[in-house]
Amino acid sequence: GVARTDPGRFGETAIQSLVISASGVTINGVSVRGSITYPGAGFPSGIYVIGNNFSLVNSVLDGPSSATGILTQPVTGLDIGDNLIEGYGRGGYVSGDNTSGAVHDNQFQGDGAGSGTGLQNGIYLETSHVTLDGNTFDGIDGGSIFFNPHGPDPVDLETIILNTTITDSGVDRPIQVL
Repeated sequence: GVARTDPGRFGETAIQSLVISASGVTINGVSVRGSITYPGAGFPSGIYVIGNNFSLVNSVLDGPSSATGILTQPVTGLDIGDNLIEGYGRGGYVSGDNTSGAVHDNQFQGDGAGSGTGLQNGIYLETSHVTLDGNTFDGIDGGSIFFNPHGPDPVDLETIILNTTITDSGVDRPIQVL
């Protein structure tokens, strides 16, 4: 089955964590279960992206609550799609005001509002150059989307957050603009 549509499915290859420093890397069908604190990173993550044109597809990220599923430095050409992201404290953190790309068709899966376990927060964006399209946020205890754009000014959320489904959220404002 496809990772985002079959929560019982594991990726073909199980790994602890990944650091992507080369450009043009595609990761397809892995299961990431751990985390690493890479030198220069602000906090631990399952996947740490430094290289441009990185693509993560058809994978399962399910790691410790003390880490973030995927953390980027300022990169271009980011493509994160058709994944199941659960377990981590935060599903993703896309940093850098000029980071560009798309996070699309992913399942961000928590354990239910008020559970205090599972994915606590969905994704944090520091850029207005990455679109969120076709993602589902379900059972997230905290916020689903945190948006802190560093430009351009003004920002139109209707061109950035598209076709998004949020269910069973634990907060009154699951999309927060910081």
